[in-house]
Amino acid sequence: MMDLSEIRMDYLTEIRVQVVYFGKAREAANASAEVRPLSSPASVEQLLSEVLNAHPALARIRQVVQVLVNGRWASENMQLKDGDRVAFVPPVGGG
Repeated sequence: MMDLSEIRMDYLTEIRVQVVYFGKAREAANASAEVRPLSSPASVEQLLSEVLNAHPALARIRQVVQVLVNGRWASENMQLKDGDRVAFVPPVGGG
C-alpha cells in the first residue's frame, strides 16, 4: 500500500500567475491583465492553452506573440511558479 506522505505535494497544488497583455494582444484579449490559476506543475504551453481557450481572438496573433516570464524571454516548456508575471508581447512596428 502506498504511503500518502510520500506524494509530492507540488503536484497537488494550484499556482496563480499574473498575465499581462500588450498591443494587439491586449485588444484580442479585451483585457490588459488578469490572474490565472493553474494546476502545478504548469508550463508556459499550458498557460497558452488556457489563455487561448479563454480568449479565442488571440489565436489569430499567436504565431507572432512573444512570451516573457518575469521580464525574460520564455520558451513554451518553461515551468511556471506561483506569482510569476507572464507578458504577451506582439511585434511592434515602426519606422
